Amino acid sequence: MRAEELAVKAALGVELPTREVMLEIEPSSRLYQHNGATFLTAHVLFHADTETPDITPISFVLTQGRLVTIHYEEPRSFQVFASHAGRDNSLCLTGPVALVGLVEAIVDCTAHILERTGAEVNAIARRIFAPEAGWRSSKDFADILRKLGRKQDLISKGRDSLVTLARLLSFLGLPDEI
Repeated sequence: MRAEELAVKAALGVELPTREVMLEIEPSSRLYQHNGATFLTAHVLFHADTETPDITPISFVLTQGRLVTIHYEEPRSFQVFASHAGRDNSLCLTGPVALVGLVEAIVDCTAHILERTGAEVNAIARRIFAPEAGWRSSKDFADILRKLGRKQDLISKGRDSLVTLARLLSFLGLPDEI
């Protein structure tokens, strides 16, 4: 990966944030401009369909009409965008156009995850409060609490991701509803 970073730096003359910087960056420092380049770092949900969903920092650098992404995980939304861009090259005509397409894919994937997770939480609640459910064992309740805890963790991480994207769009002056 370091070879790629050095090649981008040589081609565009831009110092890219390292993984360590991306992990440690304060929320108030995630969006800035330096030497004609715009640097944007967002948290993006990944591994949402596993037992250990997480968020990962992704930096977007707009410079000279190009978009550079720095990421060390491959969120599903990137795969979705790449698939769409493979069928419609107008999605990558410029860096800003590609950034809007990527953000749209991230928002869309995250929204689907949150909708599905909300429906799963509702189904659990219906089972808990159903009159015919009767008393359950403490093991059943422990299992339910674990499931609800995992769902809440996923929802929290999805919302964190969407908040960082809203800040990114606001910084760029784009509407939050793309």
